[in-house]
Order: sequence, then C-alpha cells, then structure tokens
Amino acid sequence: MKRKILSIAIILILTFFLSSCSKDDDNPVTPEEKPSPEQPATPQVQLPPSVSNSNDPHAARAVSFVAMANSFSQYSAFFTPPEGSLAKTADDGNWDYTWTDGTLVITLHYRENGEGYSWEVVLNGTEPSSGVVYTDWTMMEAQQNSDGSSGSMTVYEDNTTNPEFEYTWTNDGSGHITFEYISFGDYGSKVSITSNPDNSGSMEYCEYVNGQYVMTFKLIWTSNGGEWWEYDYQGNEIGHGTF
Repeated sequence: MKRKILSIAIILILTFFLSSCSKDDDNPVTPEEKPSPEQPATPQVQLPPSVSNSNDPHAARAVSFVAMANSFSQYSAFFTPPEGSLAKTADDGNWDYTWTDGTLVITLHYRENGEGYSWEVVLNGTEPSSGVVYTDWTMMEAQQNSDGSSGSMTVYEDNTTNPEFEYTWTNDGSGHITFEYISFGDYGSKVSITSNPDNSGSMEYCEYVNGQYVMTFKLIWTSNGGEWWEYDYQGNEIGHGTF
C-alpha cells in the first residue's frame, strides 16, 4: 500500500509541474474565481541536542518517531490542486478541484466554514503504473479547525474504506505540541508525542495486542538529557535507563 501511495504522490507532483507549464487559457476558471485552498497546518517538533545528538539507541528511537511525525507535512501536496486543474463551487467556501493523469481522475473536495476546513482526495479510473481501477475511492482526508490549533488526517487502505493510519495533532501556538499516530490492522501501533516550549517532551509507543494498544516503550526528555522505560505486554517494566 505504501508503494501505491508513493506512486500516487509522484503522479500528483508530476501533474502539478506539467499543469503549471500550460497556458492560462487551458484553465476555464479565472484565478480570481478559483482560490487556493488552505493547507493543513501540521506542526513540526524540534528535539533538543540532548536527544538528537545522543548516541543512546533509545534516544535514536525518539528521533526516528519524531521524524515520522514531522514527515506528515509532506502529505499537504495531496491537498494542493495543480495550477491547471478544473474547479467548481457549490456554495461559499466549498470547492471541487479535478485533474487527470492518463485515465486516472483525481478530485479534491475542499470545504471551508466558520469552524474550520476539510479536505478529501478521491480517485476514479485506472492508476497508470499499477493498473488498479478506482471508483469513487477516498484515498485520504483531513480536517482542521480554523486557527490551525488542532487537526487530523486519515489515509485508507488501497481501494477500501478501512483506515490504514490516522494522524492527529494539537498546537497551542506557544510551543506546546502533541501528536498521535495510529496504525490500524492486526499489527497496528500507536505513537504519542508531546513537545513543550522549554525543550522538554515525551513519547509513548504502544503495540496492538489482543484487541488493545499496550504501551511497550516510554521516553521523556529535557534540554539536558532523557530517561526511558521498556515494558512487556502485561505492563511489567523490563528495562530502564537514562542518557
């Protein structure tokens, strides 16, 4: 599935550049009539050097999970219509953008109201590289409140309505940020990250075991270092250390 998502991402990026080279008269809607959608305001976590420069393998786990959380901002490309996309509106703040790659039709449903924004990416037709056929398949969607202080994003398993993973965030604007990543399925996992303005923070990693998420790793840090714990599936501590 991840390979297919990457393939679709490449399609969207290539389509963007190809469309940006087209003439203005290829676009039936004038720029004044077709606004650029807001983008999900996914925040970025900055780890202090006490963690990012540490040689401790448990600190390295935190670095990798934070990098994963920060990488979700790259998905905003899915919510950026190419310059030459078709656009229509049903009412104020609601726009549908459509563009194609061969026989694959990509539609972005963008909604805006006084409370926030929502995005939905829908595929129809045949994906060129894999040959997979889609019929009104919602590939991914996101929601965010109007000031960007909280939001969520969901990516679905290929050609199904089953979520593959979900990503939520909060950002109070003063440096206090939270992330939660949930991977669904029989071998799912959950990662929770908190980052504070004083360079402190925490991370919890849970594994999906017998129908529930069980914490197997926890790490906290400050600007001076960190402390970690490991647990078995019964919640018993099986490892502990500092760095």
